[in-house]
Amino acid sequence: MGHRKVEFFSCEFLRFEMQKHRARIQSYTGLTEAEVEELQYRVTGGIDFIDEALLPDKEISDAEELLKDIDLNDTPFLALNNRLNALLWTGDKRLANGLRSKGYDRLVTTAELVTLTNELD
Repeated sequence: MGHRKVEFFSCEFLRFEMQKHRARIQSYTGLTEAEVEELQYRVTGGIDFIDEALLPDKEISDAEELLKDIDLNDTPFLALNNRLNALLWTGDKRLANGLRSKGYDRLVTTAELVTLTNELD
């Protein structure tokens, strides 16, 4: 098995969010419950999950400070990103614009991620 060009990490909260929005995903896509479950399995199969409860309190408080006027629900994702010193992949324009307006540049949009991965070919 070859090495992945990009490694994906997320916190366990993502699994909760996907479960919470399962009915909405079904209604938008017209997929059956079994098909949505299969889709979730395929999407998350390439992600290494980290329990956000293991993140240091400082990482959480730093993320909360940055997100307090953007969206505190993104705290575990930003805290993990900071801990890993990685790029935060987001499709949330409000989050991306809000963080960038505060000088936070360790994030990438989906379009930017596609460009980056194509450059790795």
